[in-house]
Amino acid sequence: MLIEFTDKLYAGLEQDIEIIGLKHENSTKKFAEILAVVQETLRNLRQHVIESGFTDIEEEAFFFKTIKPKFYSKYIYFISVYNFMLQRPIGSDDAQREYIAAELSGLKRFFDHNNAFYQYYRSDATHLDELYFTRGPFRICGELDDCERDGTYNTSHDYKLSKVIANERYQDYLSHELAKLNGSVVSSESPVDIPFRWTSSKTDAVELIYSLIATGVLNNGNADVKNFVIWFEKAFQVDLGNYYHKYTDMCNRKNNRTIFMDKMTAALIRRMEDREEAKPTSSGPRRFNQY
Repeated sequence: MLIEFTDKLYAGLEQDIEIIGLKHENSTKKFAEILAVVQETLRNLRQHVIESGFTDIEEEAFFFKTIKPKFYSKYIYFISVYNFMLQRPIGSDDAQREYIAAELSGLKRFFDHNNAFYQYYRSDATHLDELYFTRGPFRICGELDDCERDGTYNTSHDYKLSKVIANERYQDYLSHELAKLNGSVVSSESPVDIPFRWTSSKTDAVELIYSLIATGVLNNGNADVKNFVIWFEKAFQVDLGNYYHKYTDMCNRKNNRTIFMDKMTAALIRRMEDREEAKPTSSGPRRFNQY
């Protein structure tokens, strides 16, 4: 029940953020609206957990280590970007570079100060999960601020993990803004040098994009749909147009919503079966495509 509820809640949040992004350019109004939506989602998440509780200690640790930070990191990230846009100098490029450099230095201090926990998170370690991500009478807090929150809905490190995830994303954002000032392109957003073109339909491309976002395989589940679409269009030389309308059409399909995903699965299975059939036999080897 917990995962089903939170998956649906997160998907709704992503959809709301995307709709707001389509209505506004990169402006403070856009981020103000996003923050209001995220706040409402966080209230719904908290209410559900307080009312429903957890089935066991493992589910509790999973929630505070994986689920809650995924939501709260969005709020911290959007707050950071919103404040950045409000306080960004309107003067020369050099003044803006200096401001961005100061922000990046502050992030470096944060990661240096929390290096031990950051390494625990990055290494996918689990041996301290019960200590870090469950509530209890004895909680080890890295900072006084971490211990002063509501103990019924917080652990010693779930907020810190949310800050880590948010600050990683904010760091990428700042690097991109700095690259734009310098007239260069952030390498992580650049298409690969080997040219590939998308030759299937645009609807198929949108289905693939939303499948990758939904499975959380990009940026630890924190990838933004709009930014990934921009990257996809550059990388595969395709203009997807109003991709959200295509996604809406997919959602309204009556029989099969995942036509392209099913087509991909069937094609991969056929390829695997062809490979099995092409294995060498007593009558001698047969050639097959090893790739």
